[in-house]
Amino acid sequence: MILVTMVMTEKGLRLADDSKELVAQTFRAGDLLDCEIKKHASTRSAEQQGLFHELVKRYSVKMHEPFWITKWRFKYNYGPHVTLEDIERDGPPTWSKGEWIRLRDIYPAMRGFAFLKSEGKYTVGESADVNQGAMIECSANGVYITDIVRTLAKHEEERGARKKRD
Repeated sequence: MILVTMVMTEKGLRLADDSKELVAQTFRAGDLLDCEIKKHASTRSAEQQGLFHELVKRYSVKMHEPFWITKWRFKYNYGPHVTLEDIERDGPPTWSKGEWIRLRDIYPAMRGFAFLKSEGKYTVGESADVNQGAMIECSANGVYITDIVRTLAKHEEERGARKKRD
């Protein structure tokens, strides 16, 4: 099973561009497919994306390493990814958008490659996991994030108050 995004046009349904390659790799012409169609739900918030990038930036500056190395390591450690071995054993991932990395770029002793899911395709839970992991890494390495933690607590209080009113 794979998860794809489709777009409703005046002429009918069409695969979103980021899903076409995965479908072409997974199925052959003439395959009969069962589909369950539901309205697309927003995945993560802009706030979650901004938080992750701010954590990556602060960590990379403090640790004197490139932004992209920190970002890849956090995504590999705490986010959805598959290795070539996973794909050979289990088939392609259920997501089609992401990037390949060499594992030795983030961990010099490791060999092989991993496919990291694009942050834009993270679910709210996946985004929360990566952000939580990044906050733990920052705290453990003396990266200042107190202001971020306070802001998050304030947003949680506001959400809770809104839910009680509704």
